[in-house]
Amino acid sequence: MATTPEFKYAPMFQVGKDDTEYRLLTKEGVSTGDFEGHEILKVSKEALTLLAQQAFHDVEFMLRRSHNEQVAQIKNWGSYQVKGATVRVTGIYRVADVNNTGTLDVTAYVVRVVDEGGPLEPELVNTHVVVAGVSLVVLGGILTGVNVYQRRRSRS
Repeated sequence: MATTPEFKYAPMFQVGKDDTEYRLLTKEGVSTGDFEGHEILKVSKEALTLLAQQAFHDVEFMLRRSHNEQVAQIKNWGSYQVKGATVRVTGIYRVADVNNTGTLDVTAYVVRVVDEGGPLEPELVNTHVVVAGVSLVVLGGILTGVNVYQRRRSRS
């Protein structure tokens, strides 16, 4: 049975300089009003629906520009005869479903390429291995020849 990992607190919102680029979705459905002597912001349900739809689109598709720029630095993803880039990811790591699949949830704040990767150098063949392999093939041929010779001799 899987054990639950120890809880470690991490603040939900990181405090620091905000370099986020904001954009205006609409001015419709947004106004100010008065409540108990205080000015408040009033937002219509249509404006909230538009905001939620756009937020889901942005999170699923665009992520953060800075994150995309960091990911764009990864030139080699790895494949046959290509070593993938080694990256260092700084962020929050959570095992979302310990009891079943162990799904890993990663919120990355920084993705940094540590090693570019690239084409793999062909490995030099170890001479001892080649000599041993050739010797085994020759020995196998000699033993097969001796076996065939003995069979023919015993038939005559």
